[in-house]
Amino acid sequence: MLVELQVTLTVGEAARVVGRGTRNLDAWLLNLRGIEETFKFTEEANMTGRKLYEAAATAGPDWAAPVGGLAWTYREAIRRGWSKDVKADRAREIELAKRAIDMDPNDPVGFNILGNLYIESGRYEEGIALREKAVEVAPNSFYPLSGLAWQLPFVNQEKRALTLYERAERISPLKPGWFVASKAFALHVDGQHDRRSRNFRKRFH
Repeated sequence: MLVELQVTLTVGEAARVVGRGTRNLDAWLLNLRGIEETFKFTEEANMTGRKLYEAAATAGPDWAAPVGGLAWTYREAIRRGWSKDVKADRAREIELAKRAIDMDPNDPVGFNILGNLYIESGRYEEGIALREKAVEVAPNSFYPLSGLAWQLPFVNQEKRALTLYERAERISPLKPGWFVASKAFALHVDGQHDRRSRNFRKRFH
């Protein structure tokens, strides 16, 4: 029950962030179903989510959110070994993320995805700047805050990362396992080993 509730809240937060920007109910519902599928983190669900995002983008052609969602499916396919053509999928991810930003520079999704890509490619300064932009346009959203926090220890900004994790915790009543693990990593890098242990025990016991 706890896991089901956590998934519901996780999807709900994502839907709240991307729900603005369209009055097309069909597009909104298709996009929400796409979010629900991609949060299952399986290859089959990722492909189903991709089709739903494509349908949402067709129903709401001026809406950036499903375009960002599409970009996310390509990133997940590459990261999790599902991609059949990494080079082509990477190019598609970049194209879609940039398109989402161009369509709506006040939507954090494109900034998040492109920022992750640059960081994973070793372009830390550019990537962090994009993740910062995501927080700027959605300062009260769990995902931009926690996503930036996850990246900061890799550029020796673990103390700021912990501050952002605390802000994110005030927004979301339940934290996914990846959030707990990434915060514990920041505590470890900052030398706060006792707090790291308590962080894990509180979540998993």
